[in-house]
Amino acid sequence: ERNLLLNGRISDAMIDLDRNIPWWTELDEVRRQVLVELCYNMGWPKLSRFSKMFAALHRRDYQVAAIEMRDSIWARQVGQRAHTLADLMQNGDPIPIA
Repeated sequence: ERNLLLNGRISDAMIDLDRNIPWWTELDEVRRQVLVELCYNMGWPKLSRFSKMFAALHRRDYQVAAIEMRDSIWARQVGQRAHTLADLMQNGDPIPIA
């Protein structure tokens, strides 16, 4: 049941991204994963407020997108995880699994 719920919520996040920013699928794998995680955790209504981040992503300006992520109430609330996701957005490097 837990896995079904998780997969359903991930699928819902991807559907929300498809509906609202269809170009997100043109991004590389790491940045798509960051967006899915953001949408999964925040929900589209809150994530949709990151208009400057989306504008930067659409231009493929990953540095500015990461700055916008770090400079948000969400980042102050979430702490280190926000900085980790912003680093992934900026660099596009997956986190090595130890």
